[in-house]
Amino acid sequence: MAEDKKSVLLYCDLIHTIEKMDDVTAGQFFKHYLRYINDLNPKTDNLVVDISFESVKQNLKRDLKKWVKTKDSKSISGQEGNLKRWHPDIYKDYKDGKQTLNESQNIAKHRTPIKPIANIAVTVTDNVTVKDINNNNTPTKVDGFDFSKLLEFINKTYEGNFRVINKTTQAKYKARLKDGYTKDDILNAIVNCKKDSFHKEHNYKYCTPLYFSKDKTLDMYRDVKEVKSTNPQFG
Repeated sequence: MAEDKKSVLLYCDLIHTIEKMDDVTAGQFFKHYLRYINDLNPKTDNLVVDISFESVKQNLKRDLKKWVKTKDSKSISGQEGNLKRWHPDIYKDYKDGKQTLNESQNIAKHRTPIKPIANIAVTVTDNVTVKDINNNNTPTKVDGFDFSKLLEFINKTYEGNFRVINKTTQAKYKARLKDGYTKDDILNAIVNCKKDSFHKEHNYKYCTPLYFSKDKTLDMYRDVKEVKSTNPQFG
């Protein structure tokens, strides 16, 4: 039996076999049964027990295979769920077939917070007007974020070529503000993340606008005491 399997199915129709045995043989049968499911590899000289137990043993083996398959499926689902919740960018690469589940788990495992770096910062203002690239560059009001400046800052920091912060991602940034994060937290996270050896090794491919809109990302990289810099304003 499997090492961490603590129970087995005992089918009701087994009574038809047991009822044909005398009490001594029935007792030997159940001792043999209990020894088998506890991996004691029992042997018996009782031919009735030996023959009768064969069909029970085959049922136990079939049940074990089903249990292992279900257990493995639940384990995979659990691992995928954790990736999707805490590392959506890695999860996307896994679902796109760019890496295996084990490789994805290993990448996620090495995502550790880094120590605070030298103080940096930016001045921010509220209720600015931005250009919505998804709406023919028509100026729109976006709750205190100049997303075009934020996009420019991320591209400059990571030498990227992201073209737009879409409305779904914009909503995530606004949600972070409602959660109590500040714009300085976002800026610090963007800059601090660049010092992380994990992201260096992966050529910053996970450092996307979406990634910095996540609360877990901000918690990992925002830890800077004060902000003073000439970096572009984004809100």
